[in-house]
Amino acid sequence: MVVSVSRTNNEKNDSAQVTHIISEQEIAQQRQLTSDTSQIISNLLLPFSPARQKMSGSGETLRGRMPLVMIDGIPQSSPLRPTGREMHTIDASMMERIEIMQGANATNGVGATGCVINIVTKRAKPGSMNEYFSVEATSPTSELSGNTMSYKTNYSVNGSEEYIDYLFALSYEDQGLFKMPTITPSA
Repeated sequence: MVVSVSRTNNEKNDSAQVTHIISEQEIAQQRQLTSDTSQIISNLLLPFSPARQKMSGSGETLRGRMPLVMIDGIPQSSPLRPTGREMHTIDASMMERIEIMQGANATNGVGATGCVINIVTKRAKPGSMNEYFSVEATSPTSELSGNTMSYKTNYSVNGSEEYIDYLFALSYEDQGLFKMPTITPSA
C-alpha cells in the first residue's frame, strides 16, 4: 500500500473548515451585556447553543456537538477528563480575541467534535504603563438589594520597559442568586 500526500492550491474560503474571529471590540461590546464567555459566543455565533447562565458549560454545544476549548492553544479539558467549566477559566476582560474553528475537526485534536474555541489572551501594549479598572453591579430583578445582586471588579496594568513586557490582571466576581418570579394562582 502506497499513501501519498500533497499540498493543494485551495483558497482558505474553499476549505471545509470555517474560522470565525470575535474581535476585542466585539468582546468589549458584549461585556456591556454579560461577562459570561458562553453568552458572548452564543450572542455572536448563532449555531452555538444559548448559554445556560450557570458556572457550568455542560450542554453548551455547536450544532449538538461538544467544542474543545483552548486558551492560547492549550486545551482546558479532554473527553477523558471533562470539567464543564472550560468557558469560565479566564475572565472576558483578559481576552484579545476568540477564534472558533468549525468543520474537519478531526485534525484539531481529541474532543473537538463540534468545533475548536481558542481564546487568545491580551498582550502587553508597548510604551509606558497602562492601567484599567472597572466595577460592575447587576441584578436580575428590579430589587437592588439582598442576595440577588452580582458584583464584579477588574484591575489590570501592562506596559513595556527596555527588555521586558508585563501584564498583570486581577478579577473578582460575586454572582448573586437568580430568583424565579412568584406566580400566584388567581381565584
